[in-house]
Amino acid sequence: MCHPRCCRFVTNGNPTTGRPRVDLSGGEPNFDTPAATRIAGMRAIQDGETRYTDIEGTKDRRDAIRQYFDRHDGLAYGDDAVVASVGANPAILNALLAQGDRVVSMAVVVFTGVRADGDREVLGLDVGLSEDVAFWTTFLRSLVARGLHWGRLVISDAHEGLRQAIQPVMQGASWQRCRVHFLRNVRSQVPKASPAMVAALVRTIFVQPDREAARAHLTQVAAMLRDRYPKAAELLETAAEDSLAFMRAPAEHWRQIYSTNPLERLNKEMGRRTDVVGICPNRAAVLRLVGAVLLAQNDAGIAAPRRYFRLESMAKLKAASETALELPTAL
Repeated sequence: MCHPRCCRFVTNGNPTTGRPRVDLSGGEPNFDTPAATRIAGMRAIQDGETRYTDIEGTKDRRDAIRQYFDRHDGLAYGDDAVVASVGANPAILNALLAQGDRVVSMAVVVFTGVRADGDREVLGLDVGLSEDVAFWTTFLRSLVARGLHWGRLVISDAHEGLRQAIQPVMQGASWQRCRVHFLRNVRSQVPKASPAMVAALVRTIFVQPDREAARAHLTQVAAMLRDRYPKAAELLETAAEDSLAFMRAPAEHWRQIYSTNPLERLNKEMGRRTDVVGICPNRAAVLRLVGAVLLAQNDAGIAAPRRYFRLESMAKLKAASETALELPTAL
């Protein structure tokens, strides 16, 4: 609701008619605070009513609201059905917390994969309080129970819970450590003045023509860094196999499988929708919201004119195995 005197009149107005325009985009009230408001404010200060109130608002305010609806609309509400707040957003939040619940952060995990025909699909979604080993193991096993057959490669960041769950559930699949996250880990092991130089040096490992050349170059880079940046050199050597696993696949696939970047668009789209909602009342609501976003994105990807991987490159994978294998990607 806008007070008339909060509006601004633009005198130069419409260039065609010459009539002044009313600008409703902003402005501050230029009238004095009403006497009744000043008196009520002073009384509240004197009575000590300026402290933080309960989540649902003060009882006298809730009683006044209930009495108003009873008097004007004939609606009888209980005390626990009324929330007094300063706006709609706090009221909605308070309604979600009315039964003593807590707002907690939950992890949304998405699993996508590439079929044998080269098309990518969303394969799984789950929500959990923590991404520990038990959560990831249960999630991965649920995919198996739905009929998913593991492929050759799993791409993820170095999340410890996921790493420990991959081996027992996804036997026979290699693990690719996300290159983007790996570079961030390396940069964190060097002084603030040197991360750009070290990152540029490490990137030269991944432009080698094949895995053998990349492995040899990694050894050279680690030797160059060992004296000045021993922690970075140790990380390189420790993660050598995991960071170069993608090079076992056809070179045509490298760009899509060396990191979890293909999931970033999905993550941004999910974030765009969940940021609008802010707080979901329960786990099922999160699954419905995020699931609807993923379903729309999945259908759009299937309908796209181009395959994620070309059939010719997928044939190279098929030739290396008697069974058409998938290439799952996990976050």
